[in-house]
Amino acid sequence: MIGGPRGAQRLSERLAVDKAIPLCRKYDVRVHVDAAYGGFFRLLAEEGDDLLAPDVAAAFRAIDEADSVVIDPHKHGLQPYGCGAVLFRDPNVANF
Repeated sequence: MIGGPRGAQRLSERLAVDKAIPLCRKYDVRVHVDAAYGGFFRLLAEEGDDLLAPDVAAAFRAIDEADSVVIDPHKHGLQPYGCGAVLFRDPNVANF
């Protein structure tokens, strides 16, 4: 599995999610996106919108192709602290 943070608060070099997904698909590796902080910014990344830089928008749109994603609605979703969610493309993955 490859995990890709999206919208992280710290600075470092990372492979953008939209670049990692084709590589993962090629080698049949699951893709998990840690979008706990920045996941809600995906809403600003619709095709044709110019709210984000094109490369940033492409990386946020790639969240849609991940096998799993974590978001924390208490950060930008206006929910109570402690509210978090993990979403699976295949719900059977959660049954382990």
